[in-house]
Amino acid sequence: MSQSPREVAIDEKSALLVEADGKATVVGTGKGAYFLRPPQSPEICEKEFPLTFRNVSVYRVPAGGHFDLRLWTGDGGTAYSLSVERGKIESTQTGKEIY
Repeated sequence: MSQSPREVAIDEKSALLVEADGKATVVGTGKGAYFLRPPQSPEICEKEFPLTFRNVSVYRVPAGGHFDLRLWTGDGGTAYSLSVERGKIESTQTGKEIY
């Protein structure tokens, strides 16, 4: 199993209810929770240079959806990836939306 970092971002109008076994449910009226995992370190992350960071996997879970933090999998959500090329964010999500 890869030891890449894992991040959780939660919309200001949402909450993530986590059980002791790592299973979580998203609640609230916002866009939900985002579970991110980069496959490698950024290519460029230096002062005064635009960031380049490719293929960060994202799984967005809306209210009512679930995510297993131990297995890093979910249901009821949307999977896509984000890349930053010279400081510009690009998304594989329909409509190129980043959220």
